[in-house]
Amino acid sequence: MPPMPRPHPNPFTASFGVPSAITYVGRQRELTEFLQGLAEYPGSTQRAITIAGPRGVGKTSLLTVMMDHAKQEGWITTSVTAGPGVAERILDKAALQAETLLEPEPRRRLTGISLAGFSLQSQTIPKDTPSWWRRVNSLLDVLEAHDSGLVIAIDEIHRNETELRPLFQQYQELVNDRRNIAIVMAGLPDAVDSVLSEYALTFVQRAWRQTLGAVNLDLIEQAYINAISQSGKHISADVARYAAQQSEGFPYLYQLIGYFAWRAAEASAEITLPDIKAAIPLAQATAGQNLYGLEVGALSPRERQFLDALADTSGTATIKDIAAKLGITENNAYYYRNRLAARGLVQPIAPGGMRFTSLALRDYLRNQVQN
Repeated sequence: MPPMPRPHPNPFTASFGVPSAITYVGRQRELTEFLQGLAEYPGSTQRAITIAGPRGVGKTSLLTVMMDHAKQEGWITTSVTAGPGVAERILDKAALQAETLLEPEPRRRLTGISLAGFSLQSQTIPKDTPSWWRRVNSLLDVLEAHDSGLVIAIDEIHRNETELRPLFQQYQELVNDRRNIAIVMAGLPDAVDSVLSEYALTFVQRAWRQTLGAVNLDLIEQAYINAISQSGKHISADVARYAAQQSEGFPYLYQLIGYFAWRAAEASAEITLPDIKAAIPLAQATAGQNLYGLEVGALSPRERQFLDALADTSGTATIKDIAAKLGITENNAYYYRNRLAARGLVQPIAPGGMRFTSLALRDYLRNQVQN
């Protein structure tokens, strides 16, 4: 009996901001701006970029793609998440990558540096370890001698991160010294605005701002067709268009719908409309929990009531309507709307209105009330 044919693997990867090459969609302008900065001299405006946008809009995926392209251009890249120890993690990861990419002679030089505190294998850093400033300059000396440089990606920047300011100060001094270095930072709009306002450093204030919104639905429709056909199945243009509309232009929802639709189709050679319709509630529930679960759980009782009142609407409402539902003044309603907008949960719209950043949040809240 001949062996059963192996099923085609699911091409959609809706997790951790690591898109596959065939499913990634949009953001060509942002990527082009980033690469233009790398092609220019140290200190270029587009060598310091902030990426802002709501949850699920693809900030982490864009960072990943940027770093992939930078590696292809010969740069050493280091991607970290904002938090304690961010400066040391940048150096650890950069040195480790440099050791694997450079030729044997400079690799030996880096090994020497690692004995002074770079190595990830070190459990403790000796007292005589050179300063972060000396170590990063030593690394850049090696990289620049081989026509390379360092690109730093910091994800999930947030308010009151005490270690960002000294890192930014050191980065600005490196730029002033014309070192071959670049930085990209991503976070929610409120977090990015906070960093720009609180850290009164020239390079932070002048960083190139990229604000991510929904991806054009035509691009998502075509991405479904291309990714599914390249992975061994078929989807019609009409079905792909419907799936794209349900994604709201959010890359995370786009990936989730594709992922669950592929599973619904199982061994079938075609993804059909029933497969997409079966995938949508699973995608919305997953997006609601993964994107908003922790944030909603941390809300004050009044903030949660405000969101629940908005969830009782189509997803768009006026300040006046929500104030009436809650029995509060319109000024109070504006206050809570702005607090929720700062958390990336709602978007203000003029005049005097708001809507959910994504309808996946509305459905998540409705399901919580029902359960």
